[in-house]
Amino acid sequence: MTPFCRLLSSIHSKWIAVVILLLTLSSSAPAQTPEFRGVWVDAWGDGFLNSSQIDTLVNHCRTYNFNAVIVQMRRRGDAFYMPQAPNLEPRNGSLASNFDALQELITKCKTGSPQIEVHCWIPTHLVGDSNSPNNPNHVMNLHPEFLMKNFAGETHIGEGYYLDPGHPGAQQWNYNVAMDIVSRYDIDGFHWDYIRYPESDSGYNDVAIARYNAEYGLTGKPGPSDAQFSAWRRRQVTDFLRWVNADLLAVKPNLIISASVFGSRTDAYTARFQDWAAWNEEGLIDICIPMNYTPDNGIYQSRTVDALSHQGVRRVYIGPAGYLNTKENTVNQLNYARTQGA
Repeated sequence: MTPFCRLLSSIHSKWIAVVILLLTLSSSAPAQTPEFRGVWVDAWGDGFLNSSQIDTLVNHCRTYNFNAVIVQMRRRGDAFYMPQAPNLEPRNGSLASNFDALQELITKCKTGSPQIEVHCWIPTHLVGDSNSPNNPNHVMNLHPEFLMKNFAGETHIGEGYYLDPGHPGAQQWNYNVAMDIVSRYDIDGFHWDYIRYPESDSGYNDVAIARYNAEYGLTGKPGPSDAQFSAWRRRQVTDFLRWVNADLLAVKPNLIISASVFGSRTDAYTARFQDWAAWNEEGLIDICIPMNYTPDNGIYQSRTVDALSHQGVRRVYIGPAGYLNTKENTVNQLNYARTQGA
């Protein structure tokens, strides 16, 4: 196994994806053009669960020229940092009770040379998997009324259980998490993930539907493909970004706000109600990272070109999937993004 493959295997179990994008580059640019060389570090395997793992992660990043870590500090409605009220997110049980993974990572990335940017990665609306959490302080147990439903009234949708963006209480819960982290930790960036609906047949939380009907003078439930309801659901996600990001920047004006978004822009818009092209145009986020997860270079290239044509006033960084590719094709895909001026 090569050193680079050992790096990848040491910081993920399943979902690793490498992000390497140029800030400014043409085909004739010099090799030292500044790049954002980041790696998503998930919370499902080794990576930052103790001090020794963090030492290994930081050392690997410096050895192999990564200059940023996008580190998952919420797995499914839990915390790998030290939450403070009004953020009521429970601590993840895989950490020692006195171990603050986020602070330890920040300290070690900011000491030594070169320094490494730390971006805090938070899955937003997905808060549960196939089983209900045992912790009584988990949001699913404290506030089951926040959960999303499909048209049939089921709360397990797609990958798991989601907070409904159409419920103000659910949005306030996520707001409290974000504000707690940004106001107390010296992070460089805040990274939204799963900031969307899971599929078109979703968003039927009782409060959400009551709000929708009150706004338009309707009764009953709209169909999953109803155009007006689709637009309303997109607005719930976009409006959340508008008000929460404004408050995050009021606390930390230099914060870099980013989001992982569906690699297919049309799928994101029509089935996930995630209008990331509009976010880029409006400047709601600083960095948009389409999850261009495929070993098929034709699909990868078409998505890359499309994303770069919809970066608006902000930046698009292409996020390929190392876990789906050979190391050789990972390099091919990174080089393609470079040649397109990402």
